[in-house]
Amino acid sequence: MAQKRRTKAELAKLATEVINRRRVGMSFEAISQELEVPTATCHRVFKKAIENIPQQSATELRLLQYERLEEIYRCAMLYVSDEKAGPAFMKQALDALKQIGDLNGLNAAKTIKTELTGADGGPIRTTGPIKTFGITQAELGDMSQEERDVIRSICVRQIEKQKAKGVH
Repeated sequence: MAQKRRTKAELAKLATEVINRRRVGMSFEAISQELEVPTATCHRVFKKAIENIPQQSATELRLLQYERLEEIYRCAMLYVSDEKAGPAFMKQALDALKQIGDLNGLNAAKTIKTELTGADGGPIRTTGPIKTFGITQAELGDMSQEERDVIRSICVRQIEKQKAKGVH
């Protein structure tokens, strides 16, 4: 028995359904079962539909990625209080926040150029190891990259506060 040809409106609706399901990660096989259409039809409709989508700008893609990460974060936060699965969901939430920070440039390394000089512009003379926030250079070298990043962010905030007060 021959199948009835779909109208343009039906094809557009099918394409929307297929794209939406692919967007959330469904396979073509799962989509075909759910929509009760052949897998090949799902694939063909999807391929044709994405060919007709204009290429998105980096800003649009960044926004789309941001929205996806926000949704992951919101979903994970719903389950962080669960006794058994809570820690795993908390890790997912924190990973999403980190990716959001990376996406928006919040976690980018900041370069601070500072020059310190001693008397008459000469070198600074010390009698022992130099400590910054009570941490020696050797102790800093023993820290993980994450710990050094925390120290660096504290230093950056302190410098920004001093600049805001007019202290250089």
